[in-house]
Amino acid sequence: TGESYEVALRIVLEDPSVDAAIAAFVPPLGIRQADIAASIVAAVGGRREKPVLAVLMGREGLPQGIAELNKAGLPAYRFPESAARALAAMHRHRVWAERPLLEPEEFVVDLRGVEKILDEVGASGRSQMSEVEALEVCKAYGIPTIPYRIALSEEAAIQAAEEVGFPIVLKVLSPDVVHKTDAGGVLVDLRSASEVAEAYREIHRSVRERNEGARIQGVLVEGYEKDGQEVIIGMSTDARFGPILMFGLGGIYVEALKDVAFRVHPITRTDAEEMIRSVRGFPLLEGVRGDAGADLDSLAEVIQRISQLVGDHERIAEMDLNPFMALESGGIAVDARITLTKKVSVSSTPEGR
Repeated sequence: TGESYEVALRIVLEDPSVDAAIAAFVPPLGIRQADIAASIVAAVGGRREKPVLAVLMGREGLPQGIAELNKAGLPAYRFPESAARALAAMHRHRVWAERPLLEPEEFVVDLRGVEKILDEVGASGRSQMSEVEALEVCKAYGIPTIPYRIALSEEAAIQAAEEVGFPIVLKVLSPDVVHKTDAGGVLVDLRSASEVAEAYREIHRSVRERNEGARIQGVLVEGYEKDGQEVIIGMSTDARFGPILMFGLGGIYVEALKDVAFRVHPITRTDAEEMIRSVRGFPLLEGVRGDAGADLDSLAEVIQRISQLVGDHERIAEMDLNPFMALESGGIAVDARITLTKKVSVSSTPEGR
């Protein structure tokens, strides 16, 4: 009956070990849902220190008790699964609200160096940075990058490979090629001068076949980093919220599974750590089956440095490090892409730090 249900719910709510309750009821013959709704309201009374959610099931559905529950400010659901999801969301919000309030860390960076690069790209009429420019921006903000050299000829590519140290990667340098892999402009794990020479010629052939008018300036000679876990760290600009930071595991995890996390700039250390731990593939970063885990502190710091970068320079519309290799100690950006806003305004960057 309604009376017995009220007594039972009062007992539950008075128990100090109970933090919240879902009052679910499937009415038998002879019991009206409206009566049970009134009993739930009476049991709760004016006590709101413990959340109470109501579930009224049956052929008549929710309308029989919804007026009483709504008037009392109690959420009501047709199915218990919906109530459980709502209570879980309330718990997540409470945990989020009780986090310590932290200020974003401010790192020592080469702010003016980045301004110079942005001005040069804008003056050239481009919105897309070259990979070299993007890597230089990363270095200016303390983000570790793969060692690299620019080579404008086959002979220079061989010499650069010897300076960087084998194995190496060759990437085409062209303002007309944004997605280098799709254009056949990337060859990896080259281990000798002869392989570098052949790769240099192959890249030119492949890019020309796909884009006959592409302006090929040379190649980028990079070290080949095969250890660690690939992740992607990036940002895009939302018209309403501004810069949105993104983190996820690289490769198939971001392309097929969309396993990524987002936060609004500015990012604190707590935000960065939550982004890392919230992706489904996080166990891979912790280390599985004896594999060494990634340096999570370094990952969190890189996310924060990117947040500071895009906050300092509003002309940056999009960027990503894909992949960023998360290593057992530290990490390294292997590829970088930065896109500027189409409308370039006079810099309002804060004074150099």
